[in-house]
Amino acid sequence: MFRKMKRILHTLAYVTPKQVVFRLKYLLAPVKSLKIKHVRSKEKVTPIQCLPIPYSNKIIEKAGSEYHVTLLNLSTKYENQIHWADDSYGQLWNYHLQYADFLRQDDLSVTEKEDLLIDLYEWLKSGKLKPEPYPSSLRIMNLIRFLSENPESLNKKNELIDHLYSELLFLENRLEYHLLGNHLMENAFALLMGGTYFQSVRWNNIANAIFLEQVPEQILKDGGHFERSPMYHLILLFRFLEALYYLPSDSELYSLFLKTSKQMLGWIDQMSFRNGDLAHFNDSTDHQAYSKKQILQMAQKCGISEYSPTILNESGYRRYENENASLLVDSCGIKPDYQPGHAHADSLSFILYSHGKPIVIDPGVSTYEAGKRRNWERSTKAHNTITFREQNTADVWGKFRVGKRPDVKIVEESDAECILRLRHKLESGDLFEHHRKFHFSHEYVEIFDSVTLNEPVEGRIHLHPGIKIKELTKNKVILDEGTVIKLQNILLVEEFTYKCSNAFNVRSNSIGIRYEFDHDTTLRIYFPGT
Repeated sequence: MFRKMKRILHTLAYVTPKQVVFRLKYLLAPVKSLKIKHVRSKEKVTPIQCLPIPYSNKIIEKAGSEYHVTLLNLSTKYENQIHWADDSYGQLWNYHLQYADFLRQDDLSVTEKEDLLIDLYEWLKSGKLKPEPYPSSLRIMNLIRFLSENPESLNKKNELIDHLYSELLFLENRLEYHLLGNHLMENAFALLMGGTYFQSVRWNNIANAIFLEQVPEQILKDGGHFERSPMYHLILLFRFLEALYYLPSDSELYSLFLKTSKQMLGWIDQMSFRNGDLAHFNDSTDHQAYSKKQILQMAQKCGISEYSPTILNESGYRRYENENASLLVDSCGIKPDYQPGHAHADSLSFILYSHGKPIVIDPGVSTYEAGKRRNWERSTKAHNTITFREQNTADVWGKFRVGKRPDVKIVEESDAECILRLRHKLESGDLFEHHRKFHFSHEYVEIFDSVTLNEPVEGRIHLHPGIKIKELTKNKVILDEGTVIKLQNILLVEEFTYKCSNAFNVRSNSIGIRYEFDHDTTLRIYFPGT
């Protein structure tokens, strides 16, 4: 019990007073159903100019009286009516059901989409589905796009406009200041789009105030989103581009969003590889955001054809690259302090590609559901760094919580080297100090590790699925695609197996290299063909 209380206190120590106030406010005044208000002046509704985006994958299919729903690579069937509050696959799956992404399917008729929306809102009005600000925000934006793109072909346009208006009123009074981060940004984008659609000065002003406060806070000077998740970075970058497409070019927000979009494009360039792959640091995986290629196409439609390259700095990542390889290093601790929900205990980890092909990867995420898999995906041992007795270097717990955090510092860096230091107090009370030096050359990357413990520690390297080990000895590992890893001062080295996360609820078998050493060791990873 005492240990549990200490963990909670460490977690709460970083929460802001504003988050506490709004958490208590919303707990004391729960919303059980969506109250419908009628729009008196529907003639003031102004369809927005919608940024062209790709169609969605098949989410809802209907065969007779049966609905077949597929979200996050998990499918279920409903007879006669969709169960909009179904959380049997978890909260995230249900959120995706609520987003109404089926409005972007090209194989459903406008009438079918209208009927699904009306049914979804019946659940919200009756209280069978409790309205929540995050899914409301995404649903609002999907509905505005649907109404704007189909102004003349809707049978239930007035009813849908009333529902949309009511949901915006709900959101206005339920902004996620208790969470902040990407949630509050999505709230603001929804209010901005709603304010534009309904010509509401009030909603536009609320959105403007949030953006003027939060954009400098959340978008770092090097262009990275402050939650340090490349996946969420892409999701928010799409929102900025979407807003650019419908905002007047002489508005204050347009100028801010244009500058921000260019910065964010420069950052994602540095956090992806020649083949288009995204670095899966923290909560990141594929098929949840538009790809870099799709984002670049959207940027061009917004008039952005050029943007300045980013030098990674404030976001805590470092990139080293030559004609043979690309190395990304995580030199950051747990950030941001007050919203670490998407952070992993992965400080000092790295990702390595050679000639545009993945060699050492981050296993990524495949679930947000509490349990062994979520715990493992956020753990230190699930990343390419050092652990002691399998203890995490940050106390990640629950689905999105972090207790004690490490002190991480860049001691020294240059064009070819980076020296990092991590300090963390272990469960035993002992201080764990890990120094890691990366040296990047044309032929290899050298990784020197030293620790301040008198017991053996463990290092792990997670290989891309499909890579096999051709030869393994105490001092050398040869991979089948040509990479050679040489190890010094090693007590043992062995192969291990793990499940790599390819997308939510999609995993593939892969292997890695586990090694143990005392005090210090050096690894050299020679690139294929050098």
